[in-house]
Amino acid sequence: MPRSERPLDPGDTPLLRFAADLRRLRESAGSPVYRELSVKAHYSVAVLSEAAGGRKLPSLSVTLAYVDACAGDLAEWERKWRDVAEAQETPADPDGGQPPYLGLSAFQIEDATRFHGRGALLAHLSNQILNRRLVVVFGASGAGKSSLLRAGLAAAGLRDGVDGLGPQPTVVFTPGAHPIDECALGLAGPIGAPATELRAELRADPTALHLRLRQAVAEEPAGRDALVIVDQFEEVFTLCVDEEERLAFITALMHVAAAPSSRARLVLGVRADFFGHCLQYPQLRQVLGEGPVLVGAMTADELRLAITKPAIDLGYTVETALVTRLVSEATNQPGVLPLMSHALLETWRRRQGITLTAAGYHAAGGISHALSRTAESVHSGLNATRQAVARQVFLRLTALGDGTEDTRRRVDRAELDHVQGLDEVLDALVMARLITVDRDSVDIAHEALISHWPRLREWLTEDRDSLRAHRALTEAAEIWDSLNHDDGALYRGARLQLARDWVRSCTPSLSHREQAFYDRSVDVREQELLAAQRQTRRQRRFIALLVVLLVALSGTTAYSLISQQTVARQRDEAVVRNVIDQISTTALSDPRGAAKLALAAYRSEPSPRTRGLVLSSFTNSIQYASARQSDFAESLDAALKRHAYAQGDAVEVEELRPVGGSSEWAKLPRPPEATGKITFCVLSPDGRRVAVAYAAGESASTVALWDVATMAHPQMLRIYRTDAAVGVAFSPDGRLLAIGSLGATEADHQDGGKTGHGPDDQRSFLWDTTDVAAAEPRAVLPISPAAMQFSADGRTLVTAPVAVPAPADHKSWEPDIIAAPAKVWDVPQILSGKPAKPIDLDGVGLQDAAAVSPDGRLIAVAHREGQDGYVTLWRHTPEGAITKIRDVATAIAPALPVFSADGRYLATAEGDNTVVLRDVSDPTRPVDYAVLPGPETGAHVLAFGTENRIAAAAGTVLVRGLDVDLAAKAICTPPRVMGPGEHGGFPSPDLPDPCPSGG
Repeated sequence: MPRSERPLDPGDTPLLRFAADLRRLRESAGSPVYRELSVKAHYSVAVLSEAAGGRKLPSLSVTLAYVDACAGDLAEWERKWRDVAEAQETPADPDGGQPPYLGLSAFQIEDATRFHGRGALLAHLSNQILNRRLVVVFGASGAGKSSLLRAGLAAAGLRDGVDGLGPQPTVVFTPGAHPIDECALGLAGPIGAPATELRAELRADPTALHLRLRQAVAEEPAGRDALVIVDQFEEVFTLCVDEEERLAFITALMHVAAAPSSRARLVLGVRADFFGHCLQYPQLRQVLGEGPVLVGAMTADELRLAITKPAIDLGYTVETALVTRLVSEATNQPGVLPLMSHALLETWRRRQGITLTAAGYHAAGGISHALSRTAESVHSGLNATRQAVARQVFLRLTALGDGTEDTRRRVDRAELDHVQGLDEVLDALVMARLITVDRDSVDIAHEALISHWPRLREWLTEDRDSLRAHRALTEAAEIWDSLNHDDGALYRGARLQLARDWVRSCTPSLSHREQAFYDRSVDVREQELLAAQRQTRRQRRFIALLVVLLVALSGTTAYSLISQQTVARQRDEAVVRNVIDQISTTALSDPRGAAKLALAAYRSEPSPRTRGLVLSSFTNSIQYASARQSDFAESLDAALKRHAYAQGDAVEVEELRPVGGSSEWAKLPRPPEATGKITFCVLSPDGRRVAVAYAAGESASTVALWDVATMAHPQMLRIYRTDAAVGVAFSPDGRLLAIGSLGATEADHQDGGKTGHGPDDQRSFLWDTTDVAAAEPRAVLPISPAAMQFSADGRTLVTAPVAVPAPADHKSWEPDIIAAPAKVWDVPQILSGKPAKPIDLDGVGLQDAAAVSPDGRLIAVAHREGQDGYVTLWRHTPEGAITKIRDVATAIAPALPVFSADGRYLATAEGDNTVVLRDVSDPTRPVDYAVLPGPETGAHVLAFGTENRIAAAAGTVLVRGLDVDLAAKAICTPPRVMGPGEHGGFPSPDLPDPCPSGG
């Protein structure tokens, strides 16, 4: 018969109630014996019996196996187990004796007896030190570098020496923000010299460290070298902001390692993510090439030893289940050691007697959560005011990484003395082993706290820019303080403004030194501004006095200079006028001399008039003479190669030829069907066709279309009959012929057929010239203008105003005939058959003339208002709107407006024999470009050619280039043969020769 179960201990604790509930569950399952339960649960009888014994809390896995064997609710029992474990979370004996584990703190030399698990790595490191004078130890944060160097290597050096032959001089220090200072402090004792003296010596000559170390071991046996360990070497990059001091420190160390007579062995402990920083320095790069010692993760056996040996040495035991779990969680985790140590410390605090249990480990939070739970527990135990103090402390103890992880930052107590309630907060943090405090400094126990406490990570990421600004201010204040408050080290300019903006935006808590530095920076800036203002006022008063004196002294001088300039200008103008007057006379006997006079006048006084004289010089002009004097009707093609003009009853078309030359020409006789005089004679732009209008009376006209592609054999293509042809124009491609007509219109074909179009008073027809047999025009416009012009792209047609009867209700003193507005037509719209929607161009009279630019965007109207002449510029937008730009006043009423092929120039005939060119590149500010003499009888036609030339026709055709530089070059180019009357000299002594090279 099986033994009865041992009664539970008296009491009413959560653990005893939990054990009693387990026993009742077994009874409800039929009270199976523990041997039967063991088969189902796969745990031993002793383990299952102990689970319900009430002496200690079983592990969660044993509990769930027990419950499952008794057919209990697993989820409910897991909850019960966690409640009991939570109740046991408060350390049972927080201060009961010396703990076997250090928690977050790194092992120090005095902790060597508790340092286990790194024997093989320590032996390898010692061997490297014996073979090389400088060894670099790399490892991730939390891998145990500092513990290895201090409790392992340094303790071994002081105890037995690295070689095991006896103690040797050993020094351990960290670089901090001022590595030269820390080096001097660390070596002052062994060397036997004051730290201040050693610091000054190293600052002046870093290589002196080698001699000082030789001095320190002078009494030691040969081969007994000093062991210098620089732990956390990465601080030279994270905390030291002075590049000169950093370089001096590295130089000192490297010289010690490289000197042939060196008596020191150096070991540098560096965090692995600063390997790239080390490579930036050639001295370190060479050492790294020899192979560093790498501190990696512990093996399973090493972990087992590091977990159990410290506890055994102090009389404690560690549950096998806990050891197994810790080894499985920490294996291959190089940065886990401080977290594991902290979890073991918290588990020790929750031990059951002398046993560290898995339940206590779970209650502490394990490796993953023990640290954050401890930090949160301490933080939650502080009131709101002290929590704010704790935040300030941790933020000041963290150095922000720049491309690397954030690191801890050791600070002087003086940097925290301004914080109210600091001591109470530091005591709480030290008791929890989250920070370490000595007489002068405060430091985070381990960087694992930075990366594994979520609240601290949140503080660091909330406003990193503000933290960086604060850290920069801290460093600047430290430098200022080290320079005995030298004003030259204060914030100025942009740095001061950034600091002031930062202080205003977040009102930071500044240390006494930081506040003094900031206040002094602001005060000095205010003083400098006041001094600058006073200086400015003095300068202004002085300048005002100087101005008064200068005005008084220079008044007479200025008046004299102005008078001299006026006299000189008037003299120059008189000289230029005199030279201009000589040009026409000189041109009769010496054309080249006259051209030089024009060029000299232009260079002395550039103006539209003198520029026009240069452009009109014989070297820049070609005169084409017709066989006879033409009537008013004449025309030029777009290339300025053909000229058509009325000669009696016929029209003559000829190739333009210089005076005295010969050319082809064609005579177009009056067709039998036509009667009356010639009123229009229009060449197509390509010069291949001619439209001739004959007026037989007020109500009968004829328009003949000729093909003159072959001058020797002109051919009449067809006759258009109109009642009164008032306007004729070709489209730019010559495919359309526009004919304005008053009254009924009919077309006579070659076969004699007729088509009537009705007796409308105002009609204009667009005929397709490529289809001479067409019975119908391409389009009909309800207007009959006296003049029409297409834009160069053929998309816009501008028609002149037409005379129409006045309204029936007009006043008796008003005219019976008025002008209907000029109109702007969309040609593609007209040809598409859609209803025409022209835009009125108001303000244009019957006698006015209009021109449209090549792109159709600019319209110029030449008109007269009373005795005044104007050229009005209008803008035609792509949307179809017409807006007035401005009026340009002219000396004489303008006529015959025409745009150049590129739209830059606008030419008008003004007066009997003057052509004015205006630059309308900016139509809001048109500029007079040149005034050209025209034909003596006045121009009948103005036309621009395709090669930047302009022609004026009145029987004789004058063609001139528009480039004044080319004209000047031609004037100064010596001729091969001198013409009659030419002598090559400059005919005026009043102006300098414009062609000094002899042109």
